[in-house]
Amino acid sequence: MAKDVKPELIVLDLAMPRMHGYEVCEAVRKDKEISATKIIVTSGKTYPVDIKTAMDMGADKYMTKPYGIAQLIQQIDELLGAEKK
Repeated sequence: MAKDVKPELIVLDLAMPRMHGYEVCEAVRKDKEISATKIIVTSGKTYPVDIKTAMDMGADKYMTKPYGIAQLIQQIDELLGAEKK
């Protein structure tokens, strides 16, 4: 779907039914058509190894649950806001 839509940003969870979040990060980064897409990974996993792995696979930000909408908007602004100014 990301290849068709070519979004500026993807917000995803690590635990998804068909593909793990790490796999999504890696696939986006390897595809030159969408590799510039920003990725925010959200998860209830707070272990440093989970955060490091997500970042190593291509995530731009990692947010642990629970988080509020204001926190999500702040992270989005940090990733996209600076580009639009």
